[in-house]
This record gives sequence, C-alpha cells and structure tokens, in this order.
Amino acid sequence: MIHKLFTCCFLTFISAGTNSLWADQSTLLFRANLDASIVQPKTDPDHDRSTATAIANFVLTLDDTDPGATTLSYDVQFDGLDVAPTDGDNLLDDITAIHIHDTTACANASLCGDGAGGQIPGSTAGTRHVLNILGVPREDDADVQTFPAAERVTGLWDASDANDLMPAPSASIADPAILDLLFAGDLALMVHTNLVASGEIGGFIALVPEPSTALLGLVCFVSFGLRWPPARARDQT
Repeated sequence: MIHKLFTCCFLTFISAGTNSLWADQSTLLFRANLDASIVQPKTDPDHDRSTATAIANFVLTLDDTDPGATTLSYDVQFDGLDVAPTDGDNLLDDITAIHIHDTTACANASLCGDGAGGQIPGSTAGTRHVLNILGVPREDDADVQTFPAAERVTGLWDASDANDLMPAPSASIADPAILDLLFAGDLALMVHTNLVASGEIGGFIALVPEPSTALLGLVCFVSFGLRWPPARARDQT
C-alpha cells in the first residue's frame, strides 16, 4: 500500500507539471457567476425583484503560431430565466439579449451614471459591447447555439466575430487589447430581459486558477499520513 501511495504522489507531481505546462501554452479557463448584484447603476427598480442566476464557463485557446486564431468558447447555464419563450404566461423572465461588455469604457453616459461618459469602475449598464451574443443590436457570434429546454447558450468567439456596429465597435477576442481586458477581469457577461431591459443579471469574467503542484502534493502527502503507520504496525500496537 505504501508503495502505491508513493507512486500515486509521484504521478500526481508529473501529471500536474505536464498539465500546467500545456495549459499555459494553449488553454486557460475563465468563469463568471451572474446575478443582479453587479449590475450598476440600478436604474431599474425591478433589479431588486430578480432572483435569477447563471454560471458561464469560458475556454480561451491561444495559438502561438497564429495569434489571430485565438478563440474563446463559452457555455452559459441559466437558472430562473428563459433562453427562448417557453411559457406563455410569464414573459418577464424571457432573455432579450446577451452581451460581453468592456466595463472600463462607457458608451452611454446616462446609464453609466456620471454624466460625463468617463470610466466607471464596477459599472456595467451603458458600457460598450465587445461581443453581441444574442438579441439586439445583433448577433455577432456565428457559432451561437441556444438550448431552450436546458436554459443554456453556447458559442465560440473567434476572429470572424468582431463587432463592427454601434454603439461599440471593437475587435475580436484575438485583439491584444481585448485579451488585456479579459486577463484584467474587466470584461463582464450581461443578460437583458423583459423584466429589466437595461440588464437583469451580470458577472465579471475571471480566470480560474489551476491547482498548484504544491497543493496537489500536500493533499497527496496528507492522504499518505492518514495511512501511516501501515496497517500491520497498527495491528501490533
């Protein structure tokens, strides 16, 4: 048993190092937890009525040989909102639009709240779109798919999906400026509904840290410690 545990620990270190190396070179994981709390300013009193949430997972694929081939896939699971109208009795929970916003740039000063159009840290309503996923003003992502029965939306942001219309012309995810915003945590996923047209829920897109080799090793050796002394020695005490 001891030999097996040591072998497990050794393989854990090797696997962790290898996975980390490849992750740094090719893919990184991001996540956004969406609710009504980050939607600022709360220009619509119906914000306080919303109990909807969502979890969005993102995979950034970096291409070292062709930076323009960089992509960001997304998978958004909703709770409490309708991706497509499925119930004729309740229209308020129907999603009307989904966007990724650059929260450092205000495109609508009246919604951003300072009246000057400047940078509003933490604000989301009125900030510029960098990708129009669903609904108005248009759907930029040619790969977007909706799954109404599962309340889920998936897609792939690539170089062909640059937003070239107002109110927020921007480059694709492959643009270094957009990637800088992503890594800085300044991009937010925003969801607009019939209940709150200005944005009912949203969440900042944050990098998901990988478990470090040291942490994996600690878990391994703690597990090993729980198995010490060997069963035979314990039986003799």
